[in-house]
Amino acid sequence: MLRFTAKSYNEDNIADVVSIDDLLNVDRKEDAGNGLYEVFNRVQESLIQGKYLYATNGKVDRQVGKARKARPIKNFKQSISVNKKLSELAFELV
Repeated sequence: MLRFTAKSYNEDNIADVVSIDDLLNVDRKEDAGNGLYEVFNRVQESLIQGKYLYATNGKVDRQVGKARKARPIKNFKQSISVNKKLSELAFELV
């Protein structure tokens, strides 16, 4: 929800819009694990670099073709905003 600003996205349906497994995918052995730091790094990199699928309407479904690959964030203001919000969420858990 940090990246999607449409009012139609909320906590109840965000799992239908974004592939959560893509956000948590481990690319490097250093990011493996379930600690806050490791999960934060994986989610941050996935959000900023666009390493996940999302659905424009309905559920994310790789076989049906309704899912689209997210674009990387290249706008520094948007990158700062997403990183700030993600950090705030992480600090709430500490």
